[in-house]
Amino acid sequence: MLGGGADIEPSKAGLEKENLLPPEKADSDGDGKILAWLLAPLLLLFRGVLAIHHASVDTARDAFEERCLKQALEAGYPILGICRGAQLINIYSGGNLHGELSEFYGESGNPASVYPRKNIAIAKDSLLHSTLGQGSLLVNSFHKQAVNHLGDGIMVSATDDFGVTQAIESTQHTWVLGVQWHPEFLPTLKRHQRLFRALVRAASCD
Repeated sequence: MLGGGADIEPSKAGLEKENLLPPEKADSDGDGKILAWLLAPLLLLFRGVLAIHHASVDTARDAFEERCLKQALEAGYPILGICRGAQLINIYSGGNLHGELSEFYGESGNPASVYPRKNIAIAKDSLLHSTLGQGSLLVNSFHKQAVNHLGDGIMVSATDDFGVTQAIESTQHTWVLGVQWHPEFLPTLKRHQRLFRALVRAASCD
């Protein structure tokens, strides 16, 4: 699993160094929704406390995770990329990123929230669709960058209402999936936790 965190070094992502924007929909997952609203900000704070540093770019981490990704792909291991991790999968495959998302969201702004407030449409016949068992989902969002041109063997498996890529997957590997949102901050919402269960199942089969 490749997690979120610092931006990928701009030259690797096909970017100049730039800044981005923030800003807002509803979900229902029974009692889990209430717990999610209580736990999500605490988990975000916990991650911030445990972070070694808050540099906007971490080139040592980039290099380390590229090596991990290379070895995992060569070994045929299942891979789940979250936010930065999804972006790294695309960049490693030869793609690049959008460094500025305001052109997509216009005056409404990019809905920035640890809670699930952004709707995404999930492509049929995708790994993500078969994993979640549904064609749409409300997700959280506080990313500053997003997948632009796709890498070799990479397909878009979900987009939001503004056309921004929210999930990608490999067409050349059995189980390689990247999501732009943070399901780890929603531990009580079963539909988001299906991603982790599916990753474990795929790893158990290897």
